[in-house]
Order: sequence, then structure tokens, then C-alpha cells
Amino acid sequence: MELLIKNGRLLDGTGADWFRADVAISEGKIVEVGRVSGFHADKEIDATGKIVSPGFIDMHSHSDMTALLYPEAESKVKQGVTTEVVGNCGFTLAPVADDTLELLKRSTDTVTPVSAALTWDWKSLSDYFERVGRLGHSVNYAPLVGQGTIRLSVMGFEKREPSDSEIRKMGSLLRDEIRDGAFGMSSGLVYTPGCFSKTEELVEVAKSMSAEGGLYFSHIRNESSGVLGAVGEAIRIGEEANVPVEVSHVKVMGKSNWGLSSKIISLLEEGRQKGVEVNADMYPYTAGETALWAALPAWAQEGGVDASLARLKETTFRERVKSEMISPREGTQSFVADAGWEGIQIPSVGSGDKAVQGRTMAELAARDGMEPFDRFVKMLLDEKGEAAMIVHSMGEADVSTFMANPLVSIGSDQNGVTPGRGPLGGLLHPRAYGCFPRVLGRYVREKSNLGIA
Repeated sequence: MELLIKNGRLLDGTGADWFRADVAISEGKIVEVGRVSGFHADKEIDATGKIVSPGFIDMHSHSDMTALLYPEAESKVKQGVTTEVVGNCGFTLAPVADDTLELLKRSTDTVTPVSAALTWDWKSLSDYFERVGRLGHSVNYAPLVGQGTIRLSVMGFEKREPSDSEIRKMGSLLRDEIRDGAFGMSSGLVYTPGCFSKTEELVEVAKSMSAEGGLYFSHIRNESSGVLGAVGEAIRIGEEANVPVEVSHVKVMGKSNWGLSSKIISLLEEGRQKGVEVNADMYPYTAGETALWAALPAWAQEGGVDASLARLKETTFRERVKSEMISPREGTQSFVADAGWEGIQIPSVGSGDKAVQGRTMAELAARDGMEPFDRFVKMLLDEKGEAAMIVHSMGEADVSTFMANPLVSIGSDQNGVTPGRGPLGGLLHPRAYGCFPRVLGRYVREKSNLGIA
């Protein structure tokens, strides 16, 4: 099909100002840009008064989890997204080791309950994406390999320092994946098993991809009261391992910490002055989403999902968990302490129970005549850990500060899905369909936060 887009205001993706131009497309490829004449189009689109731009890059996505189930990725395509950086927060579906596969499946299902719908007939990330390629996909993928998945395949959910041989094995797995096409390594340092990794371990593993040009993307260790130290740790890893750094979905959680965004920006700038190519990404909302299981303190998650759930039935264990969720130890992060039970909202659960969808833990506890912590534990046990939570804990002023800074790009932090089918039922965070429209609508047109009109 021959297509001609006429009279648009063209933004070419280089950062230059817009200019008026036509775009001629033949057989799916751009063949001419400018004042096009003599091009015989099957269809013409008059873009007068509109912006014509390249597709958006979703810098932080989890669509690798759903690529075999929702290859159309309608939730991304309808936003104008054509490229996604996937495999973030330390979670990926490979590399796979036979003796830890079931642990990987259970861990995956707490974040995205898809394991039962997948064949798991791959070992490496490159094997997995070869299958994605055979099936076909609507967007381009820039895959990362998860540090948490690499560690799980070598050490399971053990809370200890790795041996020298385990460090070498993790480095070898990472290097192989980079050579086979992965763009870098992601970490999720508030999730198990990544949270068990000390800085020195992360540096040593990251060094193995330095010569291959690998990038380090990090869901940092603390996005709350310890956020400045956590950003500093990410920059240190980049400096000592000689790799570029991306601070994932940069934010400030907990009202008492609001206002730290300017200091975080200063840290990024200082890191660049030291020679570390450090950037960040964000989503344009004051609420995030993650697994409900992640609300447990890191030490309580040792051994994996089923081991944690079994221990939650023990009174002494539960009381210790409750104490640290409400009043976390210094240097640790608690979603509940940052948001309160009224700020923990349930979009979906594995059972598909619609009666809990959209309600906060405070509302569910009041409805059922229970204490919020007890209702939280009941949900984890009833759903076998397969439940999500939307966490309302950020301030609009910090979101605006990050949005306006050129070191910060946009990422949805969401899976690509197609409505009305597949295993992902329940409600979705608005960013699933609204991330990029919200940037344009709220932060460009309404607030002029990006300095453009």
C-alpha cells in the first residue's frame, strides 16, 4: 500500500524543532520526507495542524512477559509505542535452570500470572525471543536480562553471598546473553532474590558485560527514605563496572520524603560529571504497581513464594512481619509505611475475584471486619501470592520535576496486552493504556512541563 501523510508538523526524533513536511510511505517503509510531489498514493492523510512523529520508545516495559500471549500488544500500539525496552526490574523468563524452574514460575506469577499459559521450552533469553520472533510481534523489543533471574538460576532464593565460582557462573550467563542480543542487565533490588545481592556482587557481575557494551538498568534498592543512597549505589555500580546506568522509574515514595526529586537530579548530574553515563526513566503518575507479595520485608521472602506463605501461618513470624511493614528498620523500604493501608489498592488477584478489584486494603479490612494486616495476609494466602497492588505514595511536584529534566525519559512499567482475552484479567493501572497520552495531554498541553507546546 502507498500512503502519503501531507502538511503535518514533523518532529523527526533528533530533538530539533518541528518543520512542515509530507511523508511518503511505500510497502511499509518511509521513502521520502519533505514537499512530496509526483507520488501516487493509494491513501492520503491530511495532517494539517497535527504533529507527525516517529513511534515512541517505552523505556521501561515488562512486555517480554506477555509477548507470546499478546503479540498484538494493542495497549502499546494504541499509544503510539513502536519500541520497548523489556526485561526490567530483574525479572525475565530466562535464563532457565532445570532445578530452579518451578521457583522461577512461582516468582513470575506474583508479578504477572502467566506461567501456566507458557510452554517454558527455552533455556536462554535468546531462545525465548527466537520464539517471539517466529510468532511475530507488533513492536520492536530491546531486551534486558534480569539479574534476579540469573541469580535465581544459580543460587535459588538463598540469602547469602555467592561463592567465587557462582559469581563467575552468573557473569558467564550474562555475557552469553549480551553476545546473543540482550542490551544489558536489569536489577530489582527491592525484590527477591536481587535484594540479597550486595553492591560488590552487582559490580562483579556487571563487569562481565562491560566489554560487550552492556547497560545496567536498576530498580534501585530504596525509593523512599533511602532513595539518595540507592541512586548513589546505582551510579557506583556503573562507575566501578564501567557500564552506563539507567535508574528505573525514578520516584520519591512516602509523603515525608517528597521534595527529594531535585537532589536526585543533582546526583544524576554529578554522576555524569564523574564520567558515568547515567540517565533515568519515569511514568507520569503518583501511583505505581507491583506484586502484593513485595510488600513483605525482604528477609521474609527468603526461599521463594511458597516458603514465605508457609511461614506467614506462624504467629511469631507474622508479628515480626507486621512490625517491620508498619515501622521499617532504618535503611529499609516498606510500601505500607509509605502509602498506608488506604494507599494500597488491589487491581487484580489470581482467582479473578471481582469483589476486591479497585478496593484498598483499608476498605477490604473494614468490609470484612478485620485488621488491615490480617486482611493482607489472608489475601496472600487465599491467592497463593498471585495478587497485584497499586501503591499511592508519590507527590505531583516530584513527578513534574522529573518530567521536566532532559536526563529523564518515559516508560510505562507495564505489560503489553490486548483487551478481552488471555490470562491477565482484572483492572489495569491507567498507565497500561494511558502513559504516553498522559504525558502529551497533562504535561505538554495542560502544564507545559516539558517546555514545548
